This record gives sequence, structure tokens and C-alpha cells, in this order.
Amino acid sequence: MAPLFTFIQRVLTRCIRLPLYCYILLILCITVTEQLYPQVNRWRSIGYEFIQNQEYEKALSFFTQAIYASPQNGAIRAEYAYALQLLKRFEESLTEYTIALGLFDAPVADIKYNMALIRMQQGEYIKARGLFNEVLSINPEDLGAYLNRANSSLNLKNYAEALDDYRYYIEADPASEERQDIEQLIALLDKVKGFPSSNIDKAQLQEKQRLEEELNRIKKKLEEAQNIQTPSSENENQYLLPLR
Repeated sequence: MAPLFTFIQRVLTRCIRLPLYCYILLILCITVTEQLYPQVNRWRSIGYEFIQNQEYEKALSFFTQAIYASPQNGAIRAEYAYALQLLKRFEESLTEYTIALGLFDAPVADIKYNMALIRMQQGEYIKARGLFNEVLSINPEDLGAYLNRANSSLNLKNYAEALDDYRYYIEADPASEERQDIEQLIALLDKVKGFPSSNIDKAQLQEKQRLEEELNRIKKKLEEAQNIQTPSSENENQYLLPLR
């Protein structure tokens, strides 16, 4: 049974002293909700069909209908934010993700992952890194979060932290398609770390700049390969959505 049904039933069993018309209203609420619930999931399903066809504006309209029918559902709100993110309406998407975090059944790790990706695209790498930390505190096995945290650290020139995460990633997933690029990054980072932080001569400076340009090229390739996390409900009775 959906969380809203459970909530209404709990209220119904506890409100012993309410007038009769209140009981009637509660029963009507349960009846209407039971009728709307399958339709809500249908709207969500249609919304994702439009997303798969890259028709994001149409997807938004169906997620909007689902929100009107179930305004306290965090998973639906996250799906709406997801469509906004695909449309590159980043500030609106961040607002909707934040609202979703305060609602029931919100896929917290997925939301924070996507918010971190938005922050990366906005060049706010400190915020992105913090959000990936939060994702990993919820799901320590999320390798995508390790890889993107490494990319954030690289953008911040925190080379030691980036190296740790890149090495962890390829050790945890040795068959990764990104393995070759990451190994190149690790080799370049080791060389960049070898340069002195001060009293560097012109030749060394030029070589360091060349290495950093190569680092940025490979990093950009890795960032482009990372997908947005598709929000999914953690409640088995919700319409479950595919993860990346």
C-alpha cells in the first residue's frame, strides 16, 4: 500500500472523537487516492517514454500531472527535476531536487548525484565534491561518484585526492571502459606532482602547463562519458525506474 494510504488509515484509526462527517471525508480521500494511484504511475511511465525519445518538454507535462496528484512524493518531484536537468534548466532543476529531498520516498543518493553533476557543469567544483562525498556516505559502492569526485578534485588541482579516487576506481572496476584514460591521467598526475611548487624555471613551467593541458583533455572526455543518474524510488510499491 502506498505511504499516503497508510497515513490516511493511521489518522482514521486514531481520530476517535471526530464528527461523523470527518470520517466520511477521510473515506472519500482514501477512495480518490486509490483511483488516482495507478494513473499517477501511468503518467510517470509516459514521462519516461518521452525522456527516452529525448522529448523532454513533453515529459515535463506528464511529471507535472503526477506531482499535482501526489504532491508529497519525493520520487516524482525528483523525476520532474531530472527532466529539467536534461533540458539544461539547471537552477530550476536544483530547486526541484532540493524540494524533493524534503518529501517522502525521495531517492536521496540519486538526487545528490545529479545535483553534483549540475554543480560540475556550472564550474562549482567545491560544491560538487561535497555532494559526491554525501553520495558516497549513503552508497560507498557508487563508482560513478568516485570517478566524478576525482574529476572535481582535478579541476580544483587537488592532485593527491584525485589520484586516490582514480586509483580506487580502476581497482574496483578493472574492466571499466575508462580504464585506459584513467591510467593516462594517473601517469600524468604523478609527473605533475613531481614539479616543485616554487622556484620553477621556464622550461619546467612550460612542461607542467603542457601536462596540465593533456590532463584537462582526458578529464573532459571522462566527464562527457558520465551519465545523469535516473531517479528511482526506494519503495518497492512505487513505479521503479531504470538506473544508469
